Amino acid sequence: MNKKELLVLSLVTFLVFIVWISTDIYRTKSNIEISPKLQQALEPLNPNFDKTFLERIKSQNLNQSIDNNPESSDSGEL
Repeated sequence: MNKKELLVLSLVTFLVFIVWISTDIYRTKSNIEISPKLQQALEPLNPNFDKTFLERIKSQNLNQSIDNNPESSDSGEL
């Protein structure tokens, strides 16, 4: 093989490789389906806090901590 034939063979091999990789990437990318749950998880979060909601949670936590305090009995047992 002379240099010209080797150059042509190398060029054709390179082009086939590029086309092969490109079609494989396109085929893979077009076949991927994202489930609705995953799509919802990928949505950006709202950076603003709802202060009324936070206050409701805070008051619920205070109410639960008051309800969870054990009361003392006459015998000293819980």
